[in-house]
Amino acid sequence: MSVKGKIVYPNGKQPKYINGAFGGVNGRGEFVANFFYELGVTPEEFEVDDDLIESFVNADCSPTKTVEFSMFMSLDTAKSIVAWMQANINAAESNEK
Repeated sequence: MSVKGKIVYPNGKQPKYINGAFGGVNGRGEFVANFFYELGVTPEEFEVDDDLIESFVNADCSPTKTVEFSMFMSLDTAKSIVAWMQANINAAESNEK
């Protein structure tokens, strides 16, 4: 069976780059996924000692995870998304060979 329909992108829709996710199942049994972009903090100052060794001053280089968006969905929807992603991953890996 074939179904046709339209895809609508709201005004102001912005693509988001992510490089990680965390989540699980909430108390209502919904699957929750928080997608984030992780970026290491870049120190703003440095110093060079007499031996020409460079070091950062007051460097807090712990990574920052910025959650770009969160999704809440049923377990069936989560399984469907996983199947769709796996099919695309398999196709991409086949094209690499």
